[in-house]
Amino acid sequence: MVTKQLLHAEVNDLPDEDLETVYAFILQVKQTKSKTEIGLLQKLKQIQIAAPVDFSTHHNRYAIWKE
Repeated sequence: MVTKQLLHAEVNDLPDEDLETVYAFILQVKQTKSKTEIGLLQKLKQIQIAAPVDFSTHHNRYAIWKE
């Protein structure tokens, strides 16, 4: 929260003609971050497992043991 307060203080001290530049920079940072960052849940949604319907309850039937 301290960083937000510091940013607010700095923005309040800026001349009005610089605010548009700062706002454009903030939008650019948000857009870049959202394009390059995929959340954990989104990555997990992409996982596809091909298994029998009863795999979760009878997984030991399908285990491949190599000795």
